[in-house]
Amino acid sequence: MIDSQESLERLYSRHKGLIGSLIRSIVINNKSVVSIADLQQVGAMALIVALKTYDSSVGSLSAYVRRCIRNALLEEANSFSGV
Repeated sequence: MIDSQESLERLYSRHKGLIGSLIRSIVINNKSVVSIADLQQVGAMALIVALKTYDSSVGSLSAYVRRCIRNALLEEANSFSGV
């Protein structure tokens, strides 16, 4: 459960490397105009959503978080593909 701004900051700090790694892989594979800052925000929001919606029946928390963040980043990057 996410209960304070401090805990949100700690969660983001703990997952910042994962978000950055996923952003780099998406930017390398998507040459369209993509704002890194926008992708960082999308990744942070996806992390929060993943933590709030996690159900142990879908597998491990780390795999679920990674999948949620990656899907959100891809969706955001693909929204720029027509630019």
